[in-house]
Amino acid sequence: MVVIGPLAGGLLSAASGLSQASRPDLWLLSELPLPALPEALLESIRRSQHLVVVEEHTAAGGLGQILSCWLASMELAPRRFSHYCARGYVSGLYGSQRFHRAESGLEPDAIVASICKE
Repeated sequence: MVVIGPLAGGLLSAASGLSQASRPDLWLLSELPLPALPEALLESIRRSQHLVVVEEHTAAGGLGQILSCWLASMELAPRRFSHYCARGYVSGLYGSQRFHRAESGLEPDAIVASICKE
């Protein structure tokens, strides 16, 4: 799981309650553009064949799009790609960050539970 932005702390907390065997690899990204991808991250993707990206940006132009294009160019596209990202203002209403995350399905506990089911 690759995470960028303020969701990182909540996801780290949600994943820390899992056993090491069931806990997803968690990669925190602090800035863009990416200079390179760590070999350990690439190995994790090769092993699991599943890339999970979590961000508060919309899908278009976000980290998920950047990483999937980068991996495809390296001929390392995983079999599965799960992208948790902002969906805009689903209800047409505005609210707190917590409200926005809930509308977009970006609640850390729900994301970790979903990934563990997969």
